[in-house]
Amino acid sequence: MPRLPRIVIDARMVGGAPYALSRYVTCLARGLSRLTEEAPLRYEPLFLVSPSMDVSVFGGFGTIRVGARWNCFFEKIEIGLIAKRLGAAQYSSRDLFKHLTSPVIDLQLLERAPPNESAQLLQNYGLGVQRYFLCLSSLKPRKNLKKLLGAYLKYANSLQDQVWPLVLNLTESELHGILPQKNNRILALGAFNELALRTVMQNAGAMIVPSLEGGVGMTAVEAASMGVPLVASRTSAYRKVLGELFQGEVLWVLPESEDLWIKALKTASSGSGMLLGASMESRSLLLKKYSASRLGVELNQIYCEMLGLEK
Repeated sequence: MPRLPRIVIDARMVGGAPYALSRYVTCLARGLSRLTEEAPLRYEPLFLVSPSMDVSVFGGFGTIRVGARWNCFFEKIEIGLIAKRLGAAQYSSRDLFKHLTSPVIDLQLLERAPPNESAQLLQNYGLGVQRYFLCLSSLKPRKNLKKLLGAYLKYANSLQDQVWPLVLNLTESELHGILPQKNNRILALGAFNELALRTVMQNAGAMIVPSLEGGVGMTAVEAASMGVPLVASRTSAYRKVLGELFQGEVLWVLPESEDLWIKALKTASSGSGMLLGASMESRSLLLKKYSASRLGVELNQIYCEMLGLEK
């Protein structure tokens, strides 16, 4: 029996943070695994993993521990095809190869944190329910965090009172190089574990998504599925990802405009009712569209096209 062609998926990022690429890749594995319940795949998925990783999250598929000797090959990745199918922004080949695993996640995994534990965590962080901004980002230029921070400082200085803190998943040392001085309203709390992530997300007054390039925007989808109001960059990718949201459930901002970010922050924290969380109808549409099962179907189609196989 001839050996099946192989698709090697980079999963070395799994295990640290419970969001972004880490969640995407494990959900991809679940989605592909569910497909095998109906019929065998026409190819063999192999996941590149770090030496200490728990491989049980990859749905029983083969894994290759980086650093060990292994004998397999990478299939030729047709980057142009993947970019077109996923509607991706301008990524390097390495970034896009990672992003090919990430158009959909299983939002139903994001259960709300237990009330008692949630309240205790918020108290530990010094946060009030629906009285802070949350931004899950990085210092990469395309994430546009520097622009958001500049706008936030001006927003805070202009209001003085009734200013919402800005919660980040970065550390103080990471921010040291781009902030003129320490600001007590910018809370760099570092990476969150699963419970802390659910807590700070579900209780945020608004999730801020400032990226210049769309990416896949799944943290925004996660937040919307919890009913958290969104302030997001007006990019074609985010408009596509969040297309199920109605007017007033997301506040769109031109990402290059500091003045518009300031205005959006003021609007979101004003209590004017101009920005609300996603309705139950919108959440239902998101949960239907973005699931691990659908991820498996869509990625299977892409992989089959890449390999010239019938689906």
